[in-house]
Parts: sequence; C-alpha cells; structure tokens
Amino acid sequence: MKRTDDGPRYQMVTVVAVFLALGLGMAAGGAMLGEEGLIRRYDVLITALEADFARVREEGRRQRQRVQSLTGELAAARAARGDLVRWAVNGRLAGQRIAVVVVGEAGLPEDLDSTLRDAGAEVLSVNRIIVSATSDGVRASPTLSPEPANSAAAALALASALVNPGHPTPTAVLLIAGPAAEPAHDPEAVDLALARVLARAGIRVVGAGAGPASVAHVAQYRRAALPSAGELEDPIELVRAVYLLAGLSRLPDGPGPGHMP
Repeated sequence: MKRTDDGPRYQMVTVVAVFLALGLGMAAGGAMLGEEGLIRRYDVLITALEADFARVREEGRRQRQRVQSLTGELAAARAARGDLVRWAVNGRLAGQRIAVVVVGEAGLPEDLDSTLRDAGAEVLSVNRIIVSATSDGVRASPTLSPEPANSAAAALALASALVNPGHPTPTAVLLIAGPAAEPAHDPEAVDLALARVLARAGIRVVGAGAGPASVAHVAQYRRAALPSAGELEDPIELVRAVYLLAGLSRLPDGPGPGHMP
C-alpha cells in the first residue's frame, strides 16, 4: 500500500501549504475588496472573535464560581452530617469495649473509628479474616498463632482469641460483611460460626455491611437472627450500628445522653 504521509516531513509540508493558502486568500481578498475593505473585513472578524472569547471567559468564570459554591455547600453538608452523627451517638457506648471484625476485602468506613470513640467506646482491636481462593487466613490483634489453615478455622481461632482471659474481652463485636462476590466466602461457615461462639461467651455481636457488594451477606445475617445494620457508609446505618452495639433495638425518638451541638 502506498504511504500517504512521511512523518514530520509531511506535517511540515501541510503547515506550509496552509499558510500559502491563507496568503493567497488574503491576496485575492485584497485584490477584490481593496486594502481598506480588506482591513475593515478583518476588523469585523477580529471583533467577533474577541466577543466570542469574552463570552467563553465569562462562562468559565461563572462555572468556576458555581463549582466553588457547590464545594462549599458539600463541605458544609458533610460537617453538618458529622455533627448530627456525633450528637446521635454521644455516650451511647460509654464503658463498652468494642472489637471490629472485617470478613474479606471490604474496606472500613473512614468515620467508623471516630464514631465509635465519639460514642464513648474503647476500640480494642480491628481484625480481618482473609477470604480468598488461594490464601485464607487472618490478620488480627491479638495475633493468632499458629496461623489458621483456612478462613473457617480463622474465624473460630479469632473467636477464641477474643474471649481469651489473657486479653481484655470485648463487650460487643461489630462484624462487617465482605463482598458477596468472593467465591470462597461462606458466611455460614465463617461469619455466623464466629458470631455463635462469641454469643455463647456472652458477647453481643452486631452485623453490618461495607458497601453494596455485601448486601446479600447482611441479608443472611438477618435471616440467622443476627442484629444487623446496613451499609456503614450511610450515616443512618452507622448510627444504627452503634445503637445495636449498645443493645438498643431501634433508633430513639428523642435526644441521647448528650446535647445537640
């Protein structure tokens, strides 16, 4: 196939051709309109272009102002949401020792730790049971030794570690479901097995989700009669989780122990 360009040389020839065409156009226009007519025509064109650029700049300025306004409104809404959550949970977990267990690769909501502490809880540990087709195990505090062979064994070992008299025992555990898409994750053998061991030891267990992918597992928690909140990214569900950890069956109608900031 014959080449239609020759890299930089072709581009250079194209640029030269464009300028030659422009020069010829100006020369032809000058011959037809005369020098003064050509100048007036280009003055009109330049004025129109300047007006267009001015409109574009003004529209850009208005858009930037709108973005700044929306950014400020969003920051104010987030601050107000944080104030309401702190007010709603204030003192609800006073004197409580909480352990967090995450099953799978679910992420922790960024406000979870601060919300538990705002509620007056002592957060003893954050543990993660790894659920994978190739590598099962647990990252926990306290550290488990020997390392469990699989996620089901890890759940039971973690439950035993949490009720170990040699360590502070939690009064409640927040069990956060992992994504339902993880094929190796069997909530009955992992999450609910851990919850049953902890419940027999007198520890309250509350389930919760960490995103849309965990909805199916939270539904399974509820079918097993495990008190559960929804997705913790939702501030209402985060508050609900705190109340369930405190042993309350529903959100209150009135103010909590604290006061509205």
